[in-house]
Amino acid sequence: ATYRLVGDEEAVLPFPDGTFDLVMSSVALHWVNDLPKLLLEAKRVLKPDGCLLFAMVGGSTLPELRSSLVLAEMERDGGVSSHV
Repeated sequence: ATYRLVGDEEAVLPFPDGTFDLVMSSVALHWVNDLPKLLLEAKRVLKPDGCLLFAMVGGSTLPELRSSLVLAEMERDGGVSSHV
């Protein structure tokens, strides 16, 4: 079976224990307020040899992101506006 959950990622996951071979998340875990709880839920719904695969924004990637956004704004608007 194929499942896809879109909604309250901080609630108890609505799946039985050991349901999935793979749980994945792409650049979404940084929005979660209780990350340990979510990771325990992911562990609960994974099969014993299951895999949790996720991507997060790292600390050293933020300056690169800012630089990219500044360059894009300069190309598009001819300058950079202040962002508060």
